Amino acid sequence: MKIEIPKMQCLFVLFGILTTLTLPSPAKADRLALMCNQLFAKDFFASSAEAGPPALPPVLEWQVPTRPQRGVHLLPRHRGIISLRSGLSAGQKLYYELTLPTTRLLQGEAISYNGSSQKPMALLLHGVADKMQDLEKLRRQFESIGWGVAMVDFIGHGRSAEVTPDQNGEIKASHQIDAVVQLIQALKLKNFIILGHSMGGGHSMSIAREIKARGLAPLANIPIAPYLSAIDKFVLERAMTPDMLTYLVKKQVKGSPLGQLNEMREDQIEAMGLRHADQPTLASIYYQFWTDLLQALLEPQVTAYDATVGRMNRTLLDLLSDPITRKMMHDMYTKYETLKNNARPEQERETEEQIRLHVRGAIEATVGMSELDYLSRTKPTQLDPTIPTLLISGSKDPVVLVPQVQDFQHVVNARRYDVTFVEFDNDHFIPQQKPDEVVRLITDFLLNRQLIHELDKGK
Repeated sequence: MKIEIPKMQCLFVLFGILTTLTLPSPAKADRLALMCNQLFAKDFFASSAEAGPPALPPVLEWQVPTRPQRGVHLLPRHRGIISLRSGLSAGQKLYYELTLPTTRLLQGEAISYNGSSQKPMALLLHGVADKMQDLEKLRRQFESIGWGVAMVDFIGHGRSAEVTPDQNGEIKASHQIDAVVQLIQALKLKNFIILGHSMGGGHSMSIAREIKARGLAPLANIPIAPYLSAIDKFVLERAMTPDMLTYLVKKQVKGSPLGQLNEMREDQIEAMGLRHADQPTLASIYYQFWTDLLQALLEPQVTAYDATVGRMNRTLLDLLSDPITRKMMHDMYTKYETLKNNARPEQERETEEQIRLHVRGAIEATVGMSELDYLSRTKPTQLDPTIPTLLISGSKDPVVLVPQVQDFQHVVNARRYDVTFVEFDNDHFIPQQKPDEVVRLITDFLLNRQLIHELDKGK
């Protein structure tokens, strides 16, 4: 791309650089980066007719990893905000960051593969109550082997929540999916994979299908500990089985059902594969939520069960819209955000208002995710069976439970999706705990499928 720079702009920038030399060192570096960006930044961020132009121009930042490693590429990171002007997500704004890939070289010569000499790109999608910085370790790992990386804060999360602070009401999964699809189109991503964690993993499967239908097929989809079905639906299916109902009757016949509530809840925790999850880790916050949720579910049913006719007197809780459950979600996400915030360096910590915005967005996004159900055997297919998918799960995950993954394997086999399953001996936070192993697994998977070149694995 030929870059034409007006003479007056050159003079302005050179004057700015000269005056900057008088500033203290930290301010000098920031000012020089901005000046260099004004002079040399490429107009990489193309806009589509649907999404409209970005609300802010991209800013080129030169960032050095806090712990530089041998072979790490110190690549420029672009950042910006895109205003979505049509579709389901019209009126929303998304904050994104992007690192461009390096050229694939062998002995100084560019090597073309699948029509491109550029290494692949990874689009990283974070989980609920998280933001793009929570996948920073993965970003650096991909950048260290020369890959490009695109990251985005979902609607209601991170800086996207801060640039759209008046977000009200449920954030549907279809809105999140539409917003990311428009972003991919606006950035005209090519030769890329979609990698999503938790909520992002659930959305990634629908995003991959939708973006392929629009002519921008990803190389592969990598959901990690992905959302698979509504938690209330799964709990009801697992907890309120015929055996469980019989169990409730027996407890009621004994005359003290509420006195046995803790014992019943413990039985359900065991049945749902949650026994390991009560360890004092960040993931244990979700364990506490599950136990509270089971109590909210079981307690009214014990008192409402009519043993004489063998049926419930009341309908089961509409859990996610129930005010008690919303209060539990608020407490869980507030504790989650606070613990993460306290672990950050002081200069990077968020304000109480930022945490409040993120908690609100997390609750509404959780409610909105209920429209997705990858475990359904009756709904129309929600995956594109031609897109290679590598699903990574944790054997100790208290959020996406092992039985959910097992149920999804049955769906995959029945519908003949192209999904490979790999289980790590981890809890829910696999990308944060084992970023190097994750990237190595992904590149091996892609190489075995002949989707990338050997040089794309790095050294």
